Amino acid sequence: MRPSRTRSGYRKLSSSTGRLCHGTVAPATDRALSILRSSEAVDTYRRLVETNPDRYLADLATALNHLGSRLEEAGEPEQAARVRAEAAKLREG
Repeated sequence: MRPSRTRSGYRKLSSSTGRLCHGTVAPATDRALSILRSSEAVDTYRRLVETNPDRYLADLATALNHLGSRLEEAGEPEQAARVRAEAAKLREG
């Protein structure tokens, strides 16, 4: 997923990530889709961090936490722990 390079494109990404983390995706039937969308958000924020780390590093950490939650819900605790550890490392600086 690649947002447009406009502010509205970034707002759309943020809105999509927010909907995923607040449980508006059906929990059982759409877990794979939820993980996919969360992974796409992480990938997008990784690219944004390369261009402007001061602006997007916290967003990347948040997206990683959301992905960790989705992985935990899907029964992947080891992967979830690795993703959350990366998020914590980013927050520590």
